[in-house]
Amino acid sequence: MNIYYVYAYLRKDGTPYYIGKGKDNRVFAEHKVKVPKNNSCIVYLESNLTELGALALERRYIRWYGRKDNQTGILRNLTDGGEGASGAIQSAENRKKKSDAAKRRWADGPMSEEVRQKIRDKRAFQVTSDETRAKMRESHKHRISTRVYETGFKRSPEAIEKTRQAHLGSKRSEETKRLLSESRKHYPRLTCPHCNKVADAGNYNRWHGDNCKLKDQ
Repeated sequence: MNIYYVYAYLRKDGTPYYIGKGKDNRVFAEHKVKVPKNNSCIVYLESNLTELGALALERRYIRWYGRKDNQTGILRNLTDGGEGASGAIQSAENRKKKSDAAKRRWADGPMSEEVRQKIRDKRAFQVTSDETRAKMRESHKHRISTRVYETGFKRSPEAIEKTRQAHLGSKRSEETKRLLSESRKHYPRLTCPHCNKVADAGNYNRWHGDNCKLKDQ
């Protein structure tokens, strides 16, 4: 099994400007963003992962810190991460279809707020399959059991502290906070029939309904 990891490139102030996933020496390879010359500005956030687990965690970290290009945070990533398996090759026909679809979407300017909201509502009800959950739990067990790669590399206390400081120093502008708050108001809210708590669709599917701890009481 190939061992993957999730990494971050840090600014001088300790905040991350790029999150990625990889294996072997990917963290030091050429990127679309500048790779730090100082290795102390490269930290491994998670290690000893399956590829599926790395993709999921990459997406989670990017969502946590937010992206600069869409004004949701501080990262220079241009996507939300988790884009499929490594080495996946798309046919020329598929690439052209995606390109044409993107051109049509932007022909009349950026997406309207109405379209954005429809996308958010659709994603709110997306539920991770039991198979995917099982794979993520398995990768989590590996992650807890050891922080050592196949190469024997282990994160130093300094790297761990840098990661901790990066989390503490993450701040969003008041305007970004306001926009996020406004967008959450439109998310569907569901009431659990067992504990009567109200939650958004994501938390409801995870903690309530059939998974509620009060279900059998």
